[in-house]
Amino acid sequence: LIAALALSLLLTLGLCFLFSKVIIERIAILRANTYRISKDLTLLPPIAGIDEIAKLDATFRSMSLALANAKRRDELILKNSIDVICALDRDLKILRASDSCYSLWNLESPNIVGKSIRDLVSENTTDSTLENFRLALVDSSPRTFENESISEAEKLIPCLWSVQWSEEDELFICVVHDVTERKL
Repeated sequence: LIAALALSLLLTLGLCFLFSKVIIERIAILRANTYRISKDLTLLPPIAGIDEIAKLDATFRSMSLALANAKRRDELILKNSIDVICALDRDLKILRASDSCYSLWNLESPNIVGKSIRDLVSENTTDSTLENFRLALVDSSPRTFENESISEAEKLIPCLWSVQWSEEDELFICVVHDVTERKL
């Protein structure tokens, strides 16, 4: 009787260990995929089965696909927009810009990252531009204003700006439209 109890206890402990090991390995795959999605890496192979962990993995993969599609659409917008779309930090340095910044400022998108907006605005309109950014930050409301931008070739370009501060992301979202034709 004691031997049967001991065998039963050992068998129960062994099954618990094996069961927890399998669950831990499957959860480790989910955790690794969480890291991989944050670094834009390929996900590990899907978890097989019909249990909750496999369903969670399938949902995670669906979310990963939706994020990849949203990112691709955002890239298409930035690549194909006529107006400049850019994101600036609190110090008014460009963090990201659409490819159309070349047609406005004669600067490729990678070369404009890190530049201050102060370097892209004429001296005549610097103060009013900075004031509009300050008001957008304080009010958290969209601001629309005109100024003169300066291209890399030192050409003055009249522009219409739309600026919105995102408190959540701590950045300005800007759309810059060249209004040269309207001014002629």
